[in-house]
Amino acid sequence: MRDTGAWIQPPADQPPGLPGRGRGRLMMEALMDETEVRSGPGGTTVRLVKELADDA
Repeated sequence: MRDTGAWIQPPADQPPGLPGRGRGRLMMEALMDETEVRSGPGGTTVRLVKELADDA
């Protein structure tokens, strides 16, 4: 997934998930096996990996 926005880093002294801040990255990291966020001049790319159970 790619967009033209940029991630805003919260201040170092601010705990995550406070009012006015999103929880999206925390949720991605909690739910996925791997997360990667790259920001650059062309926008932001997010790579998420989740291994699925083999029920066979």
